[in-house]
Order: sequence, then C-alpha cells, then structure tokens
Amino acid sequence: MTKEQVRQLVETVTDGPCPPDSEAVAMSSLQQLEFVFGVEDSTGFRHDIPADISWSCVNDVIRWLEEKGELETGGPQA
Repeated sequence: MTKEQVRQLVETVTDGPCPPDSEAVAMSSLQQLEFVFGVEDSTGFRHDIPADISWSCVNDVIRWLEEKGELETGGPQA
C-alpha cells in the first residue's frame, strides 16, 4: 500500500479531501471501520489490526504499514 493509496482511501471514506498527513482525520465510527477494512483488504488481511489502534492521521497509518513491511514506494510523498 502506498501513501497515496492511504490518502485516496481517506478521501473515499470521508467523502472529502484528505487533510495534510500530520493532521488528524475526523471519522465517524462507521467510517473508521470502513477505513480499517480498506487497509486490511489492501494488505490482503495479512496482519491483525488491534481493536485499540491509535491512528489519528495519515502518518500514523504510514508508520504502521512500515512496521508491518507493507508500505510500498510510489506516488507523491509529502
């Protein structure tokens, strides 16, 4: 999964623009669930995402993807 794919998923789930990578993304509980399923689908459900994840911004998700070896390079980086 690339950083650009994370941004696109945020835009799809929130039906709006993705904020800068270090700013918190406001999502309802349902949107958060949809986002987590989108990440799991993109990574092939290879990793358990804990129920108490503390993702609040794109950079949090990117760090998690890096830790899991799932971050792909490609697309614009910010």
